[in-house]
Amino acid sequence: MFRLTKKEVETLGQHFAEALLTNRGISPGKLPELVKRKDWKQAEKYEKQRAATEIARQAKAVLLQNGYNAETVDKVTSKFIQPYGGRYDES
Repeated sequence: MFRLTKKEVETLGQHFAEALLTNRGISPGKLPELVKRKDWKQAEKYEKQRAATEIARQAKAVLLQNGYNAETVDKVTSKFIQPYGGRYDES
């Protein structure tokens, strides 16, 4: 079962927040730190969805804490933040 630790979510969320500032086409599931992990490659789709949502929520929090416009942050992160059981597309 694939699961991220709290520290991993914080670190990946920070990296995703930074990536969103320069690359609007990035998604949490495409972060290099995840893609090269063996357990990520073997993870079930729902596990990847859950992890991507956790990372995106953390990125959203980081951006808001750093004073970025809430409406803009919501717009760029909302497609990755799904209720558990919701749908997320890695593309």
